Amino acid sequence: MTVMASPPAQTSLIELDETTPTRRLPFYLAKAWLLWLYDLILRVQSALQLLQTVTLLNQHAAIGATAIALGGMSAGILRVAWYLRVTTRDPVSSSVALTLAWTEGAQACSLSGAAVTGNLVTSLQSGVIEIAVDSNAVLTYATAYASNTPGVMQYSLRISVTKVN
Repeated sequence: MTVMASPPAQTSLIELDETTPTRRLPFYLAKAWLLWLYDLILRVQSALQLLQTVTLLNQHAAIGATAIALGGMSAGILRVAWYLRVTTRDPVSSSVALTLAWTEGAQACSLSGAAVTGNLVTSLQSGVIEIAVDSNAVLTYATAYASNTPGVMQYSLRISVTKVN
C-alpha cells in the first residue's frame, strides 16, 4: 500500500457553492478534504479484516480448548476482543475464566484471564489484546467453570478476531 498523503491543511475545509450563491446554506466540504477523508476511510477498512466471531450463550460447563477457524492466513498481528458475562447466578458461589492460546515464533503462548467470581448477572470480564501469530496459526479458547450447585451458573462468551496487518 502506498504512503498516504498528508491532510490538505493549506486548503480550506469548506467551499462556497458558486453555482447557486443564493442558497440558504451555500457551503460544503471542500473537494480536497473529501478526497483525503475518503482515502483515509478506505485505508482503515482495508487494514482491519474481521476474520471470525464466536458467540456462545447459556453455557453451564467448562469448555475444552476449541479452535477458532481463521482459514489459511499469513503470519501477522491479530486483535482479539472478548466479553465474558455471568447470565444466571448460582445462589451460593461460582466462577468462570477464559484462556486464549496461540503460537508465535513456534512457541506456545497463552493468556488466562482472572476468574469472574462476583456471582451476579452483572459480573463480567472483557478485554482486547493484539497478538503476533505464525502462518496458519491456530487460536484457541477454553473456559474453566465452577458452580457450587453444578450447572446452575450460566455464562455467555463472545470473541471476535480481526487481522490488523
